[in-house]
Amino acid sequence: MPVFSTGGGGSSGPTTQVVQTFACPGAVAVGDAVYQTAVADTVDKALMAAGVTQTPEAIGIVIVKPTATTCTVVLFGLAAVPGALVAGSIYYVSNAVAGGITATPPSSKGEKIQRIGVAVNATLIDVDPDLTSVVV
Repeated sequence: MPVFSTGGGGSSGPTTQVVQTFACPGAVAVGDAVYQTAVADTVDKALMAAGVTQTPEAIGIVIVKPTATTCTVVLFGLAAVPGALVAGSIYYVSNAVAGGITATPPSSKGEKIQRIGVAVNATLIDVDPDLTSVVV
C-alpha cells in the first residue's frame, strides 16, 4: 500500500510524496526509473528503446534499497537522485540506459517518449510520471 506523507517544504510550502516498497532485482539502484512488472508488487528498470528491450511506462524513481531485492519508489513527489540534474529541466525515461533518466527525449523511430519529472535542483526531481507515452 502506498504511503502518503506531507512534510515541511521550507519557503516553498509543504510537500507531498507518495512512496511504496516493491520487490526488485538486485541490479536496480537508487535513482533508477522503474516500471511495474507482470509480477505483483515487483518493479524493474524502465527503458524506452525501440524493439524487444522496450518496457512499459515507468511508475516512479527508486529512492532507497533497504535490501538487495527490495526498493522504495517515489510514485509522486520529490525524490533525491544521484547525478547532476539541471534545475527546471524536464526529464524523460532513457532510451539508452535501463533505469536512466535524461533531459533529452528519445527521438528515433519506435522509441517511446515518457516524461518522468522536472528537476528542482542538481539532486532533486519532482516525480510526476506521464503514463501516456508517445511512440516516435
